[in-house]
Amino acid sequence: MTSVSDASAAAGLDSLLVVLRPRLHRYCSRMVGSVIDGEDVLQDALIKAVEAFPLVRELQNPEGWLFRIARNAALDFLRRRHRQDALRSAEEVDMMADELDDIARREIAAASLRTFMRLPLAQRSSVILRDVLGYSLAEVCEIMDLSLAAAKATCTVAAPGCASSR
Repeated sequence: MTSVSDASAAAGLDSLLVVLRPRLHRYCSRMVGSVIDGEDVLQDALIKAVEAFPLVRELQNPEGWLFRIARNAALDFLRRRHRQDALRSAEEVDMMADELDDIARREIAAASLRTFMRLPLAQRSSVILRDVLGYSLAEVCEIMDLSLAAAKATCTVAAPGCASSR
């Protein structure tokens, strides 16, 4: 039997998920480099959050908790993709790259995305959280479980000017 407080907490989580879903999706999509894959990652993260919610005693920062779950789901996805990519032959990879080169209007965007996707995961995550989603440096520290100095270093290396206080 669920108590009234459990039901109200679950309703609070539902409403928070509705509000944050677009931002979580944008974050996941940018972390993995694809809107479609970002949706899959977000679905995994939401399932994990809903399953873990009853086990959590008190959430000081529910938004940060959700972004941390989304970040971990994105990292898991990228690790799986890396393992799958390692199984592909070099010829298959070259053929995929050639297809992108034929689309002239997307050439610059593809090059930028490839460069961005080469950033270490911590730097990529910091840039997305700060510059795309507008989180403060303190919020980035909390979401990524970093010290202030580490968050500033990660932001500065990835995107100069990112580490300035907001």
